[in-house]
This record gives sequence, C-alpha cells and structure tokens, in this order.
Amino acid sequence: MLFISHDQDDEAPLSQVHLILKLAGIEYWDSKRMRAGELLREQLRRAIQECDLCLFIATRRSVGSSWCRAELGAFWGAGKRVISLLQDPELTDADLPPQLQGDLWTRNAEVALHEIREEVTSARSRRALQNIDAKRSVCSVRSAIHAATGYLVSSDLVVCPDYVCANERDEVQVSFLGCETVSASVVSVDESRGSAALKLSISPSGLSPLRFAGSAQTGTLCRGVGFPTLAFGAAIPFNCEVVDPDYLDRRYGCRRVAVHSPIFASGPMTGFGGSPVWTGAGVLGHLYNILSDSDRDNNVAPFGIVLLSPAESILKFLGGIVDIGGITRV
Repeated sequence: MLFISHDQDDEAPLSQVHLILKLAGIEYWDSKRMRAGELLREQLRRAIQECDLCLFIATRRSVGSSWCRAELGAFWGAGKRVISLLQDPELTDADLPPQLQGDLWTRNAEVALHEIREEVTSARSRRALQNIDAKRSVCSVRSAIHAATGYLVSSDLVVCPDYVCANERDEVQVSFLGCETVSASVVSVDESRGSAALKLSISPSGLSPLRFAGSAQTGTLCRGVGFPTLAFGAAIPFNCEVVDPDYLDRRYGCRRVAVHSPIFASGPMTGFGGSPVWTGAGVLGHLYNILSDSDRDNNVAPFGIVLLSPAESILKFLGGIVDIGGITRV
C-alpha cells in the first residue's frame, strides 16, 4: 500500500495524484479512514507500519510542514522508500528535507507512477498473504440467475465464475463483509478459463486486492472462504489440500487443480463457486466445479473433492484487462 505525505491545503495536486492512482489500480492509504476520538499520531503510526512506501507531494507548503517532516522521518527511520514528486517549479533538491536530498525525486507524475508500481509489486512479492486480509477481499456475487463468490484483484475489479453472467450486459450485486452492497458491470467473460471480470461502481475502501501464486503442488495445504447459498450470506472459511495440480477435467476439456476438504462433502455447493483458495504465496485458483459427471447445481462434492480454475489460467484471462504485474507473485 502507498502512503501519501502532503499538506492539507494542497488539494489540487492531491486530487490529481488520487485520480492517477485509481486509474492505475494502486491502493493508497486514505486520510478519510482516520477515526474521530483516536489520537492522530497513533493512527498515522499504524498507517506507516501498514504501507510499503511513501509518495511525498512536495510543495512550498509541504516542505515546511512539521507533520510532513515527521511522516517522512518515520518512513526514513523504518527503512522504507520515499519518492518525492515536486509540484512547485521553483523547488529543487536542496529544498527537500535533509533525509530526502539526493534520493529519487521527479517533476513527472508518470515517472513517479512507474517507480511506485515497481516498489508495490516488489513489496507484495516479499510479503506473505495474510488470511485476515484475504478474507476481507472476498465477496458475495449475485446476478439475476446465480449466486457465487468473487474476490478483489484490483481497486475496482472482481473476479468470479463465468457462469454468474449470462452475457456482458448483465448487472450484478457485490457484497464485501462489513461493506454496503454495490452494483457491478460485466467487463469480460471467458468460459474456457471459467472466469468473469466485474467492474465495481464504487471502489471499496481499505481492502487489498489479492495476488496470485505460481503453480500448485501436490500436498500443499491451503485455505479459502466462500458464500454458500445455504449459509444465507455468511462467509464460510475452509481448509483444503491439493491432491492433483494437473487434473484433466473431462467435463470441460481443460486442466484444473483438484483440492480436497471434508466441508465440500457436507452439504450443497451452490454459492461456493468462485471461492479463492490461497497459501501465503498467493491465490492458487478459485472453485469452479465438483468432481462429477452430472450437470446438477446442488450436488455435494463426492469424496470432498472440488476442481479449481488455476491461477495461471485466470491470469491469462486478466492479462487482456489489467496490468497483471501488480497481482502476480514474482
């Protein structure tokens, strides 16, 4: 996540930076998340701990701001990178706080964006995917004909199973835990890869897009969460194990990842489709169909085995929609 250090009165450059970051799908810490009644100093301290790097919007106001200097000093002390974007033409390297002089600075927002993207991608690859973060980024997806599970892959893009959407004109409803239900439009559907991409009407605040791992390995223990219809809107977590990373799904004529969990054999699977399965390295894939020759929707998975659309297949699908560099573990 990106932290933006700026002066409160620099509204114009800040709004421009926010727009650029949103269009690029880069998550940033928003000061609007601060809660009344809690010390500002403590909230900023936690934000700096959570963020991977800092963008300093350098203006005549911000270079003289004691708050900005404190924020920049905290990032410098934590060994985290600070990128300075000079927004006043008169400013030079010598005007920057001492700890930033000689470091990377630019007047070009495009250059800053490139450096931010590189650093965020690198930080994600080093950081293990935490279960609590993954769960918060999973959502319930409902269309006029189907209910399933989806998950956030960029600031305003959700992936879910292709069968949720009859066509790209459909509108669906998406609900994250603790957030209001928002509408989403269908961006693309790929039946061959078992995936659909949905663009949210409003980007959820404070959620981290999930990144993808490499190929699954037999015996890998993983976790997941989904919204089965039987649970009436509750998110149901599960543990599972990879039993075959190269299973040939004869029903659809493609490769899947077969995973096993007792929970899959305990009740109807409707709504579980699209549930992401992950390890600390990232998402291995999402639930697509059960080990069965039947086309019935409400089957219990025989032997507790379910088939995933694999991560590499989903990434190929997403490659035509978004820059996958920020959601792939390198």
